[in-house]
Amino acid sequence: MALFLSQARFSGESWKALVGKPHDRRRIVARVMKAHGCKLLHFYWAFGDCDVVAIFEAPDEKAAMAALMTIASGGALAELRTTVLVDTADALDAMKAAKNTPNVYVPPGDA
Repeated sequence: MALFLSQARFSGESWKALVGKPHDRRRIVARVMKAHGCKLLHFYWAFGDCDVVAIFEAPDEKAAMAALMTIASGGALAELRTTVLVDTADALDAMKAAKNTPNVYVPPGDA
């Protein structure tokens, strides 16, 4: 399964609703993830550029995108950013593949 890191910022209207009626958003996000074959692994509230951070597994990019589209389409978020996470073993394999690939890249201006 692929791993993803999502960072979101709530709209002002959403914050007003959360303060007016506090509830656990993690359970709702987990339910959406499960409906798309994904699994929420971690969910944190945060300070700074984002309000919540989630790490989740998905069988593929299509399932991850569908889950995130479902959440984003609710209108509660002002911003949603997602990053694909690569584990160390896969990163090492990529490094080895890059090392063993003929250098065919030509920087701009040198072509």
